[in-house]
Amino acid sequence: MLPKYSKFLLFIAITLFAKGGMEAFGQNKVVNVVIHARSPEDKKVKDVSFLLTLNEQEVMDFISPKAGMEFVIQPDDGSYKLRAEKDGYVVKEIFFNSFDYPYIEDYEIAEITLEMVPVEEGLEEIVQGKMVYSPARQRFVVNKIDTLPRYLRNQVEDQQLTIDAAYNKSMTYGAGLVALEEYEYARGYYDVAHELKPNDPEPEKMLAELDILIAQQHQKDDDERRHEEKTYISVQIGAFLKPFKMEVFDNVQEKKVISGQDNFTRVMTGEFQDRQVATQRLNEMRNAGFHDAFIVTMKENIRIGF
Repeated sequence: MLPKYSKFLLFIAITLFAKGGMEAFGQNKVVNVVIHARSPEDKKVKDVSFLLTLNEQEVMDFISPKAGMEFVIQPDDGSYKLRAEKDGYVVKEIFFNSFDYPYIEDYEIAEITLEMVPVEEGLEEIVQGKMVYSPARQRFVVNKIDTLPRYLRNQVEDQQLTIDAAYNKSMTYGAGLVALEEYEYARGYYDVAHELKPNDPEPEKMLAELDILIAQQHQKDDDERRHEEKTYISVQIGAFLKPFKMEVFDNVQEKKVISGQDNFTRVMTGEFQDRQVATQRLNEMRNAGFHDAFIVTMKENIRIGF
């Protein structure tokens, strides 16, 4: 039987995408962080108390009636801590550093879904995660941290549990989380088991298997995100309200013609995930005579940024 608490662990889904509209912020590069508080059934959780600190100084402290909140981070800010709590729910704490993010666009949005879950008897009331920017995945990711492995270690140190009892708990909880495909959390328990009995081959074997499963899970998440969002960078080389001569663009590679709801027909070239590669295409197009070409960020066939 799986432990009850295993259903109620920290889950943060982060989607990062570029968006135009820098007028309100001048020329500083910023990321607008939008928090959504949701139940495990994906329903809005209102009246959550949010406490945001920057370099251990309070920035925001309020109760949100709208099931969320938002704030802006800038490159030189420093260390943030966001705490979300509501009576009857597990307290969530997220730690992140503004220096970790590359700030490629002038204005970007990071949407974070906090899963607010009920407290059950025997479940510690605070779980934590560390949010970092992953260059390989080109977005914020959360390294999940569960407080229960640390709690088991403390009990052993305080001699409240024998090594065998703590080892058995760690192996049982780890197996239950693997069954739920919560591989990152499961790894924490097998870490404890390995520390308690370093000569036992089973925890070490599971840690090696979990490293593979975690990497596969990250890849799957990234593939699904890219499929759902279909965001990419392109180069716009023309926009027309009236009929135009398509042969002008005959020599343009990876050409795409898009008709917008604003009645403009736009000609694009390329679909890139790397802005440096898009910049190379931009320079090629300008050298070919398309002097007004510029880089755009697209979501499917809709322009969402520059």
